[in-house]
Amino acid sequence: MDILDDYKNGANYFELETAIRSLDNLDSKVENIKNITEAFLRFSSKEKWVKLETTLYILLVFSNLVDKTIFKNILLDAESLIKENDEAFISDDILYNYFRSLNKYLEKNLGVEDCQDFFSENGIFFTIINRIKNQDLNGIDEFVCYGMLDIMITIFERDDDFESVKEKINQNIDVIINNILSKFQYDLIFVQYFELDSLVNIFKLDHLSIINCFYKNNPDNFGIGYYLSWIETKDSDIIKESIETLQTILKYTESDIRKSVIFRLLEKAGEIKNENEEKRNIQDIQVDELGEIGNTLIDEIRFHLTIKARDLENSEEYGHYTKIETLTNHLIKTKKSGDPSEPAYLRLTNSKQLNDPMEGRAIYDYLEIENSSDCYQSSNVFLSSMTTISDSLPMWKEYAEESKGAFLQYDKKYLQQIIEHDSLEFVRIFYLNSTREDDSDIIQKLNDLKELIQELKARHTEESRKVQSSIFKNLAKISYLFKVSDYEYESEYRILINFDDSQVEERLNPKLKAEDKIELEELKVLSGDIGLSENKESGYNDFRKYIHLESKEEGRYALFVYINLLPLKYSKVILGPKVTDADYIAPYLKLANPDIEIESSKIPYR
Repeated sequence: MDILDDYKNGANYFELETAIRSLDNLDSKVENIKNITEAFLRFSSKEKWVKLETTLYILLVFSNLVDKTIFKNILLDAESLIKENDEAFISDDILYNYFRSLNKYLEKNLGVEDCQDFFSENGIFFTIINRIKNQDLNGIDEFVCYGMLDIMITIFERDDDFESVKEKINQNIDVIINNILSKFQYDLIFVQYFELDSLVNIFKLDHLSIINCFYKNNPDNFGIGYYLSWIETKDSDIIKESIETLQTILKYTESDIRKSVIFRLLEKAGEIKNENEEKRNIQDIQVDELGEIGNTLIDEIRFHLTIKARDLENSEEYGHYTKIETLTNHLIKTKKSGDPSEPAYLRLTNSKQLNDPMEGRAIYDYLEIENSSDCYQSSNVFLSSMTTISDSLPMWKEYAEESKGAFLQYDKKYLQQIIEHDSLEFVRIFYLNSTREDDSDIIQKLNDLKELIQELKARHTEESRKVQSSIFKNLAKISYLFKVSDYEYESEYRILINFDDSQVEERLNPKLKAEDKIELEELKVLSGDIGLSENKESGYNDFRKYIHLESKEEGRYALFVYINLLPLKYSKVILGPKVTDADYIAPYLKLANPDIEIESSKIPYR
């Protein structure tokens, strides 16, 4: 029996989806979807009603493979059927699938004339809006509200041709949002709320207490990242109202990325402890509290060494030294994976592949921590180094083929856009035993941490050893932020991503509650633009283009990660002091990038 027969004979939507996805080629999938959708349009009204939920689901899941005219006709039939059958307003599944399918139709960037039939005053969309406005919620659950908010977001993201629809929504949006939040404390609704607020400013103080209460009670919810990003857009007074929730999340989360965000919010709200406050006698502190203090010190050190994208605007210029061969074959030349049409992208290298023999070790020596298995863990941290020192003889000799290479200065706007991705971090390397006055706060925290570790060692108990292990595990995650002062002349900064960070892991493998009706694929997209290069048939290609990595073996990923957010862009090239063929290289670089500045090193070399 073929798929069309299965559909006609009452196969459920999951069986049909599985059967279609199992087909070998795209043409077969398109043909079977066309057969199903055309069959639906030929049914009697009674048959259509029976098959409506299943058909809308197929429309939703395979929206990119459905003809535009057929898509619209099915939605129009759905409108009529829902109006004719009063029980539809009790069937939240039908309403949910209808709204989600309608949104897929809207996402095809059609003009308002293609969509106006769905936004009349007596259409299903505004009928539901009016019912929510009047608190008539029979048959309207959180999933229906989620689908409706999704449509609102799509509309408010559109251009002026949807102004009349936007105006109609705006007339009732305050009371609608209030009624939804009062009735449904649901994670996906909050995520939609944050996005809608960024578009039309729906925020009210009454909403804040509901939202804060939810995330305080659910500090492991997948929407935490969206909540923190949303709070970051608010002023200090709003942040102060959220302190209790932020501190709860801080205690719960294992993500260094989220910890840095929370520390930044606490600092903005004036909640970071004064370093000059009177210190307690360390001998009087219990072991478990010592563990909390130690891990907090590590988190705070990391926060102080992390730089946000917006802080780059008025900062120094950043770049890196390289060989001329690397410059022409991989960076400026558009070459990737053997395809000359593909632009070059930023490449991050596994931290264990760096050429510094003390990489990751210096901090342990500074804190007088003996060699232990905790100090030599395999790494899923990938990074790219850069410097603010653009014309330095020691750097030329060390990193640019004995001064025969080049210094590439990143375009600052490009760098900002890359770092804005919330799975990527930009950090400053801290040089131990540095005499920089600006680093006195970090030095104090390091010395406090050192004293704390020595105190734990001195107690010689099983509990103290467990606490030490916890601190060492946390310390390993920031070990690549430190070097000995011998390298201070490098003035090094790093872009990095840690695939062991819990926030990144959540994006790769999002947790989905069994009762949620939203599809796993959609949640993956919702959770962020990141993914693996493997599983090309997974349906995640749209978001897997951004951070490209090879599959892992024995828990470790491959040696390189490509950041495909934007093609590499440099603003300047400085040719090394021993480059003898500058007249040949410069025109080539200009051809590859007409806007790039080209200079020669000002260092005389003998």
